[in-house]
Amino acid sequence: MDTLDATHGPAPAPDSGAKAERPRVSIGLPVYNGERYIVGSIESLLGQTFSDFELIICDNGSTDRTEEICRDFCSRDPRVRYQRNPTNLGVFGNHAKCFSLATGEYYFWAADDDLRAPTFLEKCIAVLEAEPEVVLCYTAIQVIDEDGAPIDALEQRVDCENPDPVARFESLMRMDYRIEPVMGLFRTRALRATGAHGPYPDSDRVLVAEMGLRGPFRRLPETLFYRRDHSDRSIRAHPSRHERQLWMNPGQRTRLAFPYHRQLFEYLRSIWKVPLTLAQRFAALRTLSRWTWQHRTLLW
Repeated sequence: MDTLDATHGPAPAPDSGAKAERPRVSIGLPVYNGERYIVGSIESLLGQTFSDFELIICDNGSTDRTEEICRDFCSRDPRVRYQRNPTNLGVFGNHAKCFSLATGEYYFWAADDDLRAPTFLEKCIAVLEAEPEVVLCYTAIQVIDEDGAPIDALEQRVDCENPDPVARFESLMRMDYRIEPVMGLFRTRALRATGAHGPYPDSDRVLVAEMGLRGPFRRLPETLFYRRDHSDRSIRAHPSRHERQLWMNPGQRTRLAFPYHRQLFEYLRSIWKVPLTLAQRFAALRTLSRWTWQHRTLLW
């Protein structure tokens, strides 16, 4: 099992496997004022044993040293692309900007405060290349604190490997897990067919549920992803769904928002977007009706 030290040295130069033309993998790194942890995050990405990738950094108008740090990495490694947004696009807009610039066959979102083990890409790609029906591969996750010390491990509790798309959809719609798959490696083609991240809370939950309709996932039991929990996390700065709605989409003109209704609508739209048999579509609609009843209080 891979381990990852909380302290990192200089990012290694790309090996001979890196290509100047279209890379196999695109990594999107949206960031805003991430100077505290972004050096370690970028170094863990550039240190991957699989090196044929591009790292797309979209800076949402940071006011700290983020730009200086990212431009320094650009000058040292040709795989790094830095894009600074002239205005803050919100979380949704910045995630979408990263993905719109991707050219690789595979894609994953990185965060400025998280870390990846060196073999994360190598082992996830091996799964996707061996199993063409799999649309997403992710790994066991270790939560770390501000200093990189382990806090706890996130346990997988969703049935995303079931051959039945409706069973996968029902499991991934649940509200009681921490959406671990969204930080995994996607097939870009399948991800583009979805709405990716939308401008509303829990759009990542909708995204993985629709991906579950499109194909099975694989979860590697090795801990290759390290999610950092710290005092500056956005979930703490924006604790309510309505606050997160405005934070994700600053262009919204009114504070009136119905995030649970939007989530319900997007689940419904996913059922009609994905090519399913008639029986599967009706089964998915029955599943959605149960979800609606279970969350009727929140919807009300």
